[in-house]
Amino acid sequence: MTITVTPLAETFAAEIRGVDLRQPIFDADLADIQAAFDEYGILVLPDQEINDDQQIAYSRRFGTLETSIRYNRDGGSNRPELSYIGNLDKNGKLYPIGDERGLPGTERWHSDSSFRTVPAYASMLSARIVPPTGGETEFADLRGAWDTLPKDMQDRAEGQTVIHDLIKSRKVSTDQNVGKDEEKRLPPVRQALVRPHPKNQRKAIYIGAHAIQIEGWPEAESDAFLQALTKHATQPKLVYRHTWRKGDLVMWDNTRAVHRRCAWDAATQPRVLIRTTVAGDGPTI
Repeated sequence: MTITVTPLAETFAAEIRGVDLRQPIFDADLADIQAAFDEYGILVLPDQEINDDQQIAYSRRFGTLETSIRYNRDGGSNRPELSYIGNLDKNGKLYPIGDERGLPGTERWHSDSSFRTVPAYASMLSARIVPPTGGETEFADLRGAWDTLPKDMQDRAEGQTVIHDLIKSRKVSTDQNVGKDEEKRLPPVRQALVRPHPKNQRKAIYIGAHAIQIEGWPEAESDAFLQALTKHATQPKLVYRHTWRKGDLVMWDNTRAVHRRCAWDAATQPRVLIRTTVAGDGPTI
C-alpha cells in the first residue's frame, strides 16, 4: 500500500488514504497507521465498505476488544465485540422518537468506557447507513486542551481523581431505563483527571459526561471546575466535526479525545454505525 496522511483540523485529526480494510494489512503499513494515530488521535479512513468480520479483524490489530454493553440490541448483531449505534429495529423500522435504544446521552461530550476501571483505548466506528443531512460526530482534542490550559488550572487539575459514573450520567440524560442489575454491574469508578498517554506520556485532560465528581471537592466547586475544563476543551479550534459518508471508518484515541453525536431527523431518516472498542492497558490511577 501507499499510505497518505492529510491533516483535517488545526490541532488533530487526519485522513488516511491508500488502505483497503477488506484486505490483510501488512505489519509495515499497520505501523504507519499506528504512527499517524499516535500523532493525530483521530483518523478518517474513507471508502471502507467492510462487514462485521472485517471490522473486528482490523480492530484486533490494535489490541484486545472490549465486550460491548450494547451488543445484541434490537437491530444490531449478537457479536459481543460490536456496539450497534443505530435507530432501526431488526425489522428495518425506525425507533420511535425518545426510545432508549436510540442512545440518549450520546449528544453529550464523552469518552467511551470511561466508566470502566480499565477505560477504552481506541474506538472504531463504521458508517453503514447515513442520513442525507445531520448526524455528524464532533471530536474535541483533550491533549490540545491541556497544552493550552492556563497554568493555574493545570496546577489545580494535577493529581486529582474524578468519579466516573455511567448510571448517574444516563439519568442526567433523562435515560430512566437503568435496571438494578446494571447498577450492580457498572458501579462508579475512579479515574485520573490528568492522563498521560500510555505511549508518549503527553498529558491530556480526562473528562466527559461520565465524569461526575472530583474526589474530595465540594460538589459546587467540582461542578464548576469540570464545566470550565469542558468549555475550554470544546472551543472551536480544538474541535473536529466529521460529516459521515457511507463506508467511512473513523477511529479515535479515547485517551486524548471526547466526542458527541449531532442531531438529525431521526424520526424519518435512518442512521446506522457499528462500533468496535479496543480496551486500554490498565487503570488510570
